[in-house]
Amino acid sequence: MQARAVPTVDDLPASRRPNSLLIATGLTVAAGVMLVAGMIGIVLALRNQAEAPGTSWVPRGVRIPNAPLGMAVFTAILSSITAQWVVWSNRRQERGHTLVAVGITIVLGVAWINMVFFSFNFMELPIGSSQWANIAYTLAGMGVALGMVAIGFLALMAIRVVGGEDGVEGLPPVASAVFFWHFSVVAFIALWYAVFVVK
Repeated sequence: MQARAVPTVDDLPASRRPNSLLIATGLTVAAGVMLVAGMIGIVLALRNQAEAPGTSWVPRGVRIPNAPLGMAVFTAILSSITAQWVVWSNRRQERGHTLVAVGITIVLGVAWINMVFFSFNFMELPIGSSQWANIAYTLAGMGVALGMVAIGFLALMAIRVVGGEDGVEGLPPVASAVFFWHFSVVAFIALWYAVFVVK
């Protein structure tokens, strides 16, 4: 009686192979969700201690540019839609569409980050001038940092697409980058709401 050979990962079809990058991205996103939720909880607790309910926590004379910040949120949502286009076209092995979608998504991501920087320049609010200023810079900075990581991750996965990794076999790396992109957009919107809408 002869023992059966145990199949290796290479013997499995591409659709059944373990996707370690996707799993690692999922764990990273789970940690990021806890970090963002914890930061928002801290901000809301400090807000309740700082002022009476119904009053503004923002220092006097600070003008919050709601229009540019609203456009930043809208641009982030648009970038999430074009990021999903990356997955859709990569799955169908349409490399040209994939690369165009990656380019548009990265441009929208850079525009969203640029609008946040513009908003802070408009407010002319020095770091350390008040508790709200420190919190606003910290949370908005976290949202910008997540956006920058998402841009780098997507650009890196686009290089793999250029190298020929598309279709079902090349989908997990691209899907991982887009998954992180969606997380960065949702995190930015949550942070924007906690800092600039709740105030």
